[in-house]
Amino acid sequence: AVAEGEARGAAADSGEEAGASPLAAAVNLTFEVRAASRMEVSARGADEPVCTVLRPRLPVSVTDKEARGAAGAAWDIEQSLFAPYEEALVRKNFRERCFALDWQYGNIEKLLKTDVDRTQVKELLRAHYAAIHVLHSSLCSADWGLSQEPRERRRQPLVFGVGWHEFTHMLVQHSLVGEDLTLEEADAQFVMSAVPSAESASWHPVAQTEGRLLLRHDFFGLIVRLAASVHGSAAEALEYLLNKNLVYTTRAQQERGVHAAMKNISKAVEWRVDVLHTEPVETALRVHMDVLEPLFAAHAERGALNLLILRPEGWLAVLDWLEVLPVGKDSQMALWDRVWLWRISAMTHTDEVKSAEHLQLTFVEYVEAVARLVALLRSRERVANASAADLEKWDYGLGPPSAATIFCVDKEGVMDTDAFAKHLSTFLGRARASHKRRPLPAPPVAGVGGGGG
Repeated sequence: AVAEGEARGAAADSGEEAGASPLAAAVNLTFEVRAASRMEVSARGADEPVCTVLRPRLPVSVTDKEARGAAGAAWDIEQSLFAPYEEALVRKNFRERCFALDWQYGNIEKLLKTDVDRTQVKELLRAHYAAIHVLHSSLCSADWGLSQEPRERRRQPLVFGVGWHEFTHMLVQHSLVGEDLTLEEADAQFVMSAVPSAESASWHPVAQTEGRLLLRHDFFGLIVRLAASVHGSAAEALEYLLNKNLVYTTRAQQERGVHAAMKNISKAVEWRVDVLHTEPVETALRVHMDVLEPLFAAHAERGALNLLILRPEGWLAVLDWLEVLPVGKDSQMALWDRVWLWRISAMTHTDEVKSAEHLQLTFVEYVEAVARLVALLRSRERVANASAADLEKWDYGLGPPSAATIFCVDKEGVMDTDAFAKHLSTFLGRARASHKRRPLPAPPVAGVGGGGG
């Protein structure tokens, strides 16, 4: 339009006769579209925030906190050490974005034969996305062979995903193997789900699993494959599998003990709100910042926005320094425990394929992981010293039960807020004493910004 206007003006100035557009006689241009991008946009919920702003929090000393309590001010999580923590998975719009990527990366629609199955399976997975996501997180460990190699000789960074060991526990805990699905068929579905796709060569190095681990999108594909291998319509089989073995559907099922494994996972997740995010636990953590902050800084690296973050190797180094959950040649469960503490404490990230942000633990997530470590150690001790009758409640025939299975079994020491705060303080006090005997490595930079991470 601008060009045509300029052309008309030029014609008028030159005295040419007005009329048809000067561009009308121009040669027609032909365009060839070789590629186009497409995106599904979900409507934002009524209460969905347009954006998230993180406001820097001023450090509050224990003395200031006690003075505020004496003045009658109620404890507020928004002013606490836990204020930066936000689990975006509770927001529908965020789940939609995660699901769209997992559906795309997993090429799940190619596993289904009809458009009806594709539509119905997609809606089923969308509806149960949060539950399947949490299940995957609870089953994540690291590549066992890679973890046994010295860090400087590893051909790739440590990646978290579901391996053979964890998949076997899942089959037993969720009663997936039986007349409808043999162990051989289940193993075959795992292998096919783990095979890297043609597009994976362009993914981030942390998504290069070489077929040994199931990433989040692989796990969704595995669920569909397991359902489709049973019988008939993939959508009907998936709905049956989800309702019978994997997710809660009715209160009656919960009361009958159906899906005990998912119930234990849910309780472990809810522990964050029920126990961790409370005033007594925050007080115990703040009192021991003189060991928590140096321990974090000594093994951290600079991430986005110049913030200190822990990568998987750094987190494992923290646990090594604390001398807990040692990983030897026959201790795959200890490695799983180490990764489980990370995954259950970390906030969800949208993309786990073309980004490595999900493998960067911030300070507030690290604090939760350390607190959960104390709880897990107590529950492991409770199980180790349990009577034969009590042990039957958690034993499913594969040796030590998974962390999610037994995390909450020490009801007095782990589920009681005041009691847990005392145990946490005792553990961190011992770490402080150890810090005096064994100096930490020099941090890459000075400090962690008042504990804000």
